[in-house]
Amino acid sequence: MRSLSNCCGSTAEGLKMQGNSIVSVAPPLLRPCSKCRLNKSLREFYKKSRSSDAVMAQCKECTKAASIKNRLKNLDSARAYDRQRNALPHRVAALNEIDRKRRGEPSRIATNKASRLKEQAAHPEKFRARDAVNNAVKEGRLVPWPKCAMPDCECKAQAHHPDYSAPLDVVWLCAPHHREAHKMGKKLNRKPLQAKE
Repeated sequence: MRSLSNCCGSTAEGLKMQGNSIVSVAPPLLRPCSKCRLNKSLREFYKKSRSSDAVMAQCKECTKAASIKNRLKNLDSARAYDRQRNALPHRVAALNEIDRKRRGEPSRIATNKASRLKEQAAHPEKFRARDAVNNAVKEGRLVPWPKCAMPDCECKAQAHHPDYSAPLDVVWLCAPHHREAHKMGKKLNRKPLQAKE
């Protein structure tokens, strides 16, 4: 293929000789789509690093149309894939965060952190006791019970502090019995026992 020159010897823009015929050539920033055969700007193609001009052969419109056609052809498997993908923890968290922003609520992480700091300031002895138990379990100085200390309860146990001033003296209770123990403690604190006369 050779360039077509006019009588002055300069190349006629956008034209080339191919055999005995004159062929128009797309400017360097345009390329034809392999599907619709229209010359389009490189911006109208998705990027593909392994191709010679770093874009896909089909334009964006043709690629989208092929993708939609393929999805409709395999709709059941596409929906199953979407459900599986949307159930991934990081995607669920991102969708929840988007919903919170739409409703104008603060993020759960910020809310939890703020409420934890508020409770920590109000009850520092609770947090010191919890940290002491967690560190003792990590270091092997305290062995957690596998089950609740209450009879006939097979649930997983957590550490209950009857007295926060003795952080490693704990009773291993399941979550429901732990809540119950705290309720009983609050009732006793509200109504102090009076000495009998």
